[in-house]
Amino acid sequence: MNQATLTTLPVEDIVFDSKQPRKFFDQVAHGELTESIKQVGVLQPIMVRPGGTVTGGGGKANRKAYMIICGERRYRAAYEAGLKEIPVVIREGLSDEEVMEIQIIENLQRKDVNPMEEGHAFEKLSQRFSIEEIALRVGKSAQYVAQRISLTNLTDGWQQLMYEGEITLTQAYKLARLAPSVQDDGYKKVVRNGKMNNRWELDNLLDDTDHDLDQATFNTEDENLHPEVGACGSCRYNSASSNLLFPDLNTKRICHNSACFNNKTEISYKINLEEKAKDPDMLFVSLAYSLDNEDKAKIKAAQDLGLTVLGYKDFDVIHEPGPILQSWEEYLAESKEDNEFEDMDEADQKEFIRDLRDEYDDDLKTYERDLAQFQVDSQNAKKAFVVAGDGWRGKEGQIIVVAPKTGGKGMATLPGGPENSELNAFEKELEGIRTRNSRNAELDREKIQLNICGLFEDESKFLSDESDLLQTEENALIYAMCEHSYTTKHYVEELLGKVSRKATHLYAAISVSRGVLNLPNVARVFIADKLVNKNAMLDPERWGNAAAMHELAEVHFPTELSKFKADQAEKAKKREANVAKRIEALEQKIAALKEEKTRSENEAAAKKEKSNRA
Repeated sequence: MNQATLTTLPVEDIVFDSKQPRKFFDQVAHGELTESIKQVGVLQPIMVRPGGTVTGGGGKANRKAYMIICGERRYRAAYEAGLKEIPVVIREGLSDEEVMEIQIIENLQRKDVNPMEEGHAFEKLSQRFSIEEIALRVGKSAQYVAQRISLTNLTDGWQQLMYEGEITLTQAYKLARLAPSVQDDGYKKVVRNGKMNNRWELDNLLDDTDHDLDQATFNTEDENLHPEVGACGSCRYNSASSNLLFPDLNTKRICHNSACFNNKTEISYKINLEEKAKDPDMLFVSLAYSLDNEDKAKIKAAQDLGLTVLGYKDFDVIHEPGPILQSWEEYLAESKEDNEFEDMDEADQKEFIRDLRDEYDDDLKTYERDLAQFQVDSQNAKKAFVVAGDGWRGKEGQIIVVAPKTGGKGMATLPGGPENSELNAFEKELEGIRTRNSRNAELDREKIQLNICGLFEDESKFLSDESDLLQTEENALIYAMCEHSYTTKHYVEELLGKVSRKATHLYAAISVSRGVLNLPNVARVFIADKLVNKNAMLDPERWGNAAAMHELAEVHFPTELSKFKADQAEKAKKREANVAKRIEALEQKIAALKEEKTRSENEAAAKKEKSNRA
């Protein structure tokens, strides 16, 4: 039978529970609690149960010990504050399982509970209850519980960083999806001396660990491709296998085990190459513009099978245009939703629809032109196995459609080569030259831009002794702010009298807007949009964004800020008065209990003395 008794115990008669699920204590908060207890004592009793004995010292006999169920942090602080006794609630008759459940639930109700602690707590409860049952017990959603449990899949190093707040919860969830070996590889790359080297570096690494199973070059349902792990459909590293864990991916099938994905890709590649080598109508191509050692090894393996591999100059890749554009009505409806159409005035809405219609018509013409070209190219098309080289044109191991060029290397040895008239051959060559020339001009611009990007990678080289920004720098800054804030973009467009929503047109309008745009005001709009975040940490003494907002309010809204402070101070005054009453009531209860305890002890002693005399 479970019994609860409120009393006080000597701190030396209380022992820790080695199985206590809480392992992480905030040292700053612990120090504050210790100082508070020195001043006012322990206001809330801790919970204990009988357990073992305490060894006596200095000739004292061994005494009955009490093991902490809940309140270890209060006990530690009381001990360090020098208290000799502490108020307790003694619970008797509890099983180990019941104690564990109480400890876990109590820890989860703390305001400062770390998500990593929650994960371990829920994982312990999952040994007795289902995800849904746990969710009901703690008042959380099943998805919340499942995601927190997934954090226990983090390797030790990442768990410690999660405890210390070195990684975000979003990053932790993404890491927890990955196989332990992949996590360890990532840890070695971005963690230095137990600290994150660069959070952006981790985000980039995580982006590279997602593999779209719908784009895989192997059969994801083949259980025999890699028998040790089986098919991808039921694999724990497949995002589609758990809607609770991966709600952000919806119905996508994303693999989070790079080692397994790459292994299956390699195994499938070798099998497919040997199989396709038997097809007399299949071509074999390399998409690589320059060959690395891995590309060379794969091409040699194909040549060892007696195959001729065409280089990228010997063929054109034919891509069938994507599905026909959605209807104008559907296109308009989606664009309205994405661009906050309802917040625009009537004139802006009309201009938005007009610009959007122009873009839609341009896209439709492009699709129709690409479709016509595809139909022409398809007359000379052949299937080809990609031996080497990944890119936007295809992946290694995939079957793509190509149009071989007349006179390409190795064409005479390939079965089923194209037979064109001399006129058709010249026309095709002319068309190819024009197409490639246009693309080459585009590539030239891209290569120049890549070199420019390299110039800006070291920000220190971009710094100047000039105190003010150049006009071109102001233009670039305004455009960058528009790129990262729709509110800022809308403000700039209003000042410019509206421009086409194509990015190049917006920058062109900014660059010639002398006297129209005021950089400080554009920056203020950007600050108001991006710095204000009601979902972020709001204490200005602890968080930079809150401190910045507070100082800006002191400058721009001094009257309103003074009123906010006065109102909050009044609320704090009432709250502190209520706290003082509660403290007084508890102190009276504790004093009464102590008095009752003393009276009971005196009565017991008197009875014992009377009995001894008898």
